[in-house]
Amino acid sequence: MTTVKKLRIIHCVRSPFGGIFRHILDLAHQQHLDGHDVGLVLDSDTCSAFEQAKINAEASGLTLGVHKFSIKRNIGIGDILAFWRMYKALRSMKPDIVHTHGAKGGALGRSVASFLPTKPGRLYCPHGGSLHYAKNSLKGRLFFALEKRLERLSDSLIFVSEYEMRSYFAKVGQPKVGWTLAYNGLRDHEFNPIPVTAQTSYDFLMIGQLRDLKGPDLFIKALKALHDHNQKATALIVGSGEDEDKYRQMVAAYGLEKHVTFSAPMPAVDAFSKAHCVVVPSRAESMPYIVLEAIGAHKPIIATDVGGIPEIFGEQAHLLVPCDDVGALHKAMLSKLEGRELAQMQATHLVEQIKAGFSLKVMNRVILDEYRRILRNRPAVNHALTTKSEKVKTAA
Repeated sequence: MTTVKKLRIIHCVRSPFGGIFRHILDLAHQQHLDGHDVGLVLDSDTCSAFEQAKINAEASGLTLGVHKFSIKRNIGIGDILAFWRMYKALRSMKPDIVHTHGAKGGALGRSVASFLPTKPGRLYCPHGGSLHYAKNSLKGRLFFALEKRLERLSDSLIFVSEYEMRSYFAKVGQPKVGWTLAYNGLRDHEFNPIPVTAQTSYDFLMIGQLRDLKGPDLFIKALKALHDHNQKATALIVGSGEDEDKYRQMVAAYGLEKHVTFSAPMPAVDAFSKAHCVVVPSRAESMPYIVLEAIGAHKPIIATDVGGIPEIFGEQAHLLVPCDDVGALHKAMLSKLEGRELAQMQATHLVEQIKAGFSLKVMNRVILDEYRRILRNRPAVNHALTTKSEKVKTAA
């Protein structure tokens, strides 16, 4: 056991949704357990009932609370009010660390933190975000120029995958500030098998945001190809998003209504108990939690060869499906249908492969080390910390 200084940590994000919010809640949970004072700042407009339930379950006990107000996705006049509200919230919480997540949360959070009298450490994690744009596209050039300028308001960058790190270096440039790599990780209990126990079960499950970036259209087309070859596979699609109506119309147009069920968002563990194989047909990812969760649950999984997914699969990366290739996706789904025993063996092997490097405790330790590195290099903050009498004990 070692004695460490208690920190006041604020996580800022615009949209409390998907993998990025899972990452934040996990960090906040673990940092709170370690005895630190933790708070959240996030957008109020995109906080669905499902995400609010997560906040109530995971963040209601955070000592610095959860602060919500409107933060628009696009740059506009509303950012002035959002800046002022965030400034008041952060100033009242007196943070040692302002850890920002995602493009808009990162821009607003670092800007506000730079005006705070306490001069907290400012960290930024892209979580993919603007890095998904092509380098030579108009939006890409604009956002990468903004990312480079905002780097001046940063003390460190946190990358959740080597892919994200390489994308930043290639599109924004070599950072002028410190940076570290901290893989997304699972909690200990998430490495336990989740067998199919639901009364109604499905051959395939897709869970996540229903938008083209995540590939639901590819999944539906591959399912249609199975049916065209007389494989009447069933599927559960869990989630919500801007393109949901389009996918429902696709299912109807393909005559698959009796074989495809749409469901509102639900915890991944509940969805896993309803299906034999998880499909992640994304066109772009950074370090997707759903892939880690499915592997941790010992579920056979089909995923595309994008972003940081090959880093998760390691020596099984050759099993990944090329992006945007319906034919390859159909072939992989057919293979899982016809070879369930082999699919389960591969799934079990993947679990053992990821345990050491993709755990929440490892992720949190790496990030806390980066917080402390920053604070050691900031004399004013370091002095303030050394005058605090309150200390906490955490595992070495």
